[in-house]
Amino acid sequence: MIGFSMAGGADEIAAEFDWKSKVFDSLSLPALILKPNRVVLDANKAFLKKFGVSRDKIVGQTCHEFFYQSEEPCPYKTCPLPKVLAEKAGQTILRRVKIHGKKEMWEDRIFSPILDDAGEVRYIIEKIRDVTHIKKLERELSGVKVFMEKFVQSSMSAIIAADMHGKILIMNQAAEKLTGYSFQEARSNITVRELYPPGQAQAIMKILRHERFGGKGKLPCSQTTLVNAKGEEIPVELSAAIIYEGDKEVATMGIFNDIRGKLAQEERMKEVLVRAAQAEKMASLGQLAAGVAHEINNPLTGILLYGGLLLEDLRSADPKYQELQSIIEDANQCRNIVKSLLAYSRQTSANKETIDLNYLVEQSLSLIRDQSLFINIEVVK
Repeated sequence: MIGFSMAGGADEIAAEFDWKSKVFDSLSLPALILKPNRVVLDANKAFLKKFGVSRDKIVGQTCHEFFYQSEEPCPYKTCPLPKVLAEKAGQTILRRVKIHGKKEMWEDRIFSPILDDAGEVRYIIEKIRDVTHIKKLERELSGVKVFMEKFVQSSMSAIIAADMHGKILIMNQAAEKLTGYSFQEARSNITVRELYPPGQAQAIMKILRHERFGGKGKLPCSQTTLVNAKGEEIPVELSAAIIYEGDKEVATMGIFNDIRGKLAQEERMKEVLVRAAQAEKMASLGQLAAGVAHEINNPLTGILLYGGLLLEDLRSADPKYQELQSIIEDANQCRNIVKSLLAYSRQTSANKETIDLNYLVEQSLSLIRDQSLFINIEVVK
């Protein structure tokens, strides 16, 4: 707000006007001095240069005649001048204009009242600031912002950002699905710390601030646990970072991937590997059984041969006859066991055939003839 005084003699007033005129002319922004009735009293050099006019072509016109070739004043809603007169205070307005009907420009117009000794508005200075480059930057930044929002929302990974108090600032659709919270619910009702088991968030922040882990402020992919809206603990892979403004921590962000499917698959793979190892052990056992069976078969053949010859020389009434017969029976039983071991170890290609299940049962039970090995188990055929 500029004061205006009529005190002093004519020379003094002329000198004061000359001084103020020079100050006005030296302004870097294009500027006009308007009367309250919108008539242009003066224009500075920057204005004349910007619009390519001489001073005598604009002085005496109203502002709406010069800018819009209109005899009617601008509507009250779009012109701040009436408000300047009413409130005796500065006002601004942002306007989009076109040069030669094609090139678009944005202008920030600043209206400042000049008051007389009675406190009334005697003149108004209108300054014009070209903010076209600022608007272009705003549009570019807006485009980048829209792109980043689409990028974040389309990510298959859950993305969550929060300020240093834990208030959630960003939560994409994948994060909503993973946590069971909508963004509005999470923003209003919880902090990011509540998405972890007790103490886990503090532990992650401690790691983030330690230079040993991926560089200060960064946490490479690591496994942790997330707690959803139902209180369920979900194993996740987390990559996190602290966001800085200069050296000041202003926010944190994390990228989460649900690894329940991955862990289930790893568990299945472990089971497959265990079964494969067991199969390998059984195959080795089969080979061992075959070797043992062949080694046992040779002495059994001798026992049965010589036992049979001795039995032929004895009479049935001889006490040694029954003992020798029991030896031969046991040797035959051993031979049957050896035969079963050889059948077990024999590797054949898979084929379909009709088989007597009772025979298989008998063969299997013959391997466990000694029931004392199965203390509390009774085998019933």
